Amino acid sequence: MSAVNWAEVQSKWAEWGKVPDEAQRLLLLSAIEIVPFDLQVAEEVARLRGQTRRANLSLGDRGCLATARLLGLPVLTADRAWADIDLGIVVETIR
Repeated sequence: MSAVNWAEVQSKWAEWGKVPDEAQRLLLLSAIEIVPFDLQVAEEVARLRGQTRRANLSLGDRGCLATARLLGLPVLTADRAWADIDLGIVVETIR
């Protein structure tokens, strides 16, 4: 998971009045690895802008997709619209 997306998760937890420590504990119990949002990912996010403009994807959405594309990993999302965008990334919907 991109560090940008982890920030989104932590923000939701805060919105719900939960402490970040609980999310951190759950993260440590999972197999999820947090990947830094570095220059390479930032440049890939920018490249994706043109390809995803019609889908109106956020910076966080593109951060997730860019990380997956660079690492050659599938994306897990609840947003079914992502599956309709041909980016050469395997998109698996979770609902």
